[in-house]
Parts: sequence; C-alpha cells; structure tokens
Amino acid sequence: MHAALAYASSGDEGALTRLIDGLRALDAKGHPIAGRVALPLVEGTAAFAAGDHAGALAHFEPVLEELHRIGGSHAQWEIYEETMVVSYLALARYDDAARLLRRRLRRRASTRDRGWLERAEAGLASQGQATGAA
Repeated sequence: MHAALAYASSGDEGALTRLIDGLRALDAKGHPIAGRVALPLVEGTAAFAAGDHAGALAHFEPVLEELHRIGGSHAQWEIYEETMVVSYLALARYDDAARLLRRRLRRRASTRDRGWLERAEAGLASQGQATGAA
C-alpha cells in the first residue's frame, strides 16, 4: 500500500501497472485480500492521483469497512479515509463527507477533521439554501 501511494504521487504509471498486475496474480492464486481489498485501494489511489475523485470513491467506498485487513496502523488506514473526505468535498458530496468526519471525530480529536466538517456543513447549508430557493 505504501508503494501505491509513492508510485501514484510520483506519477510512476509503469510501477503502478506492475503493482496492479501483481495483485491480480495474487488474487488469481487465492490470496485473501489482494483482489478484494488491496487492489481496489491501489486503483482508487491511482484514480485520485489522476484527479478522478469519483473514480477514487468508486474503488474506496466498497472496501472502507475492510481497511483493517491490510494491516498497519490506524494512521495508515486514515490516509484512505482522508482521501475519501477530500474527494467527497471536491464532488460536493457534503453529507458523505460529514458522516465520515463525524465517525472519525468520535474516535479521536482532530483540528483538520473539525475544519473539514465545518466546510462540509457549510456546503450542506448552501445546498439547502439553493434547494429552498428553487
């Protein structure tokens, strides 16, 4: 997962492709998380790095509750949640952003998450005003 983040952020598409192919091969051999969890996270990371927020979410959302299966620390898992928050905000999916942020804030305090939550709530309020004015 660390490699995927590095490859995507540096624009190394060849390395990402090799990583994706390797995960598909492991999945074909019956690896329990390669295709079901790791592959969607890698593909979502690549989509996010390419600026495709909707594509990133299409890969991340189905595996959000399975992040613990990749191992690592909560900080590593939170990278994916944070990527989802940024994508939700970019797509004006403020309700989804707020829901995820509230869940995160129940686990621990975070100044950044509080700021994001304020942004999401302001977006929801703005959407409500726009809907009410129509």
